[in-house]
Amino acid sequence: MNLQIFLKTPHTLMTMSPAVAATFERLLAVGRREFLATTIDEMLCSSAGVVSQQDWPLAALAAPADGISLSTEYVFFAQPVHLQLQRDSFTIAGPGTLQLQKAEADALLALLNQHFAEQGLKFVQSPHCADRWYLQVETPPHIQTTPVDVALGRDIRSLLPHGQDAAFWNAFLNEVQMLLFEHPLNQAREARGALPVSGVWVYGGGESPAKSPRVLPLLFAEDAVARGLATLQAGECHGVPQDMREVLRHEATHAWLVPVESAAAVVNGLPMLWQALRRGGLSQLELNIALGDRVLQCRVGKWDTYQFWRKSRPWTEVLGG
Repeated sequence: MNLQIFLKTPHTLMTMSPAVAATFERLLAVGRREFLATTIDEMLCSSAGVVSQQDWPLAALAAPADGISLSTEYVFFAQPVHLQLQRDSFTIAGPGTLQLQKAEADALLALLNQHFAEQGLKFVQSPHCADRWYLQVETPPHIQTTPVDVALGRDIRSLLPHGQDAAFWNAFLNEVQMLLFEHPLNQAREARGALPVSGVWVYGGGESPAKSPRVLPLLFAEDAVARGLATLQAGECHGVPQDMREVLRHEATHAWLVPVESAAAVVNGLPMLWQALRRGGLSQLELNIALGDRVLQCRVGKWDTYQFWRKSRPWTEVLGG
C-alpha cells in the first residue's frame, strides 16, 4: 500500500512522546523531502480532479459532507476568528484559541443573519462543529480569497479579498467586526478570560464542482473537505482509526489519511508505520504537513529506512527550513 498522510494540524506534533519524535525525525532524515508552495486542500482537490474556480471551491465541497443543503449555488467558509491588534496591523489568532460553544455560535449567527439578510447573505453553522460556518451568497462575487490556515499569525492587510468586488467584501468584513465588537456575548467571554469573536474570515468560495472521472484512493478522513471529495465522487470514506494497523488491514494499493480530531493517534502511529515499511507492509509512506502557505512533503520507501548513515536532525529545525 502507498499511504499518503495529510496533516492539517501541525501543532499536534508538539504533543509527541520522545520515542515518537525519534521515529518522526528518522522519517524526515531518510525520506525525500520537498517544500511545496501549496496547501493540503489544494493538493487534495487537484489530486481528485477538481478544478480551481476563483478560489478552490472548498466550502461547496465541505457543505454536503456536513449534511447542509445549500439554498444558493455559491458558498464560502466564514471562519469565526479573533483578530489581534499588533503595532500597526491585525493578525489572526492560532487554532483552537476561541473554543466557541454552540449556544454562542447560535447567538452570533442570529445577529449576523438578521443584519445581512437584505444583502442576500446567509450564514449557516455546521451541525458537527460550532466554529465551522458557511456563508451563502445569492450573487456570485468576483474576488479571490486566502485560506485561513495561510493567514494565521500574519499581517492580514495583503491577505484580504482582492478582485473586482473587493471593496464590497472588505467593507462587509469591517461591518462584521463592528457588529461583534460590543456584543454582550463577547463582553461575557472577555470577563471570563476567553478571547472575543471579533470577526469572520471568508475564504474557499465557489460553486459545487463537477464530478471528475478520477477514482479516489481508499479514504480515511475526518476533514470536511476530504469527506466532501468522497461525497462528490460517490466514493467510500472511512473514519480515521485510533490504531493505524486498521488502515493496513484494508486491501488497497493507495490510501489517503486526513485526520483532524484523531491527528494525535495518527502521529503516535508513526513507529508502527516505520516497521510496516521495513517489513514491506507499506510500499511507500508519504507525509504531507501543512505549514501555512506551503506543505512539507516527505516520501519514504522500504529501502530508505535502512539508510543508517543519514543523520537525524530535530524535527522543529527541519520543518522550519
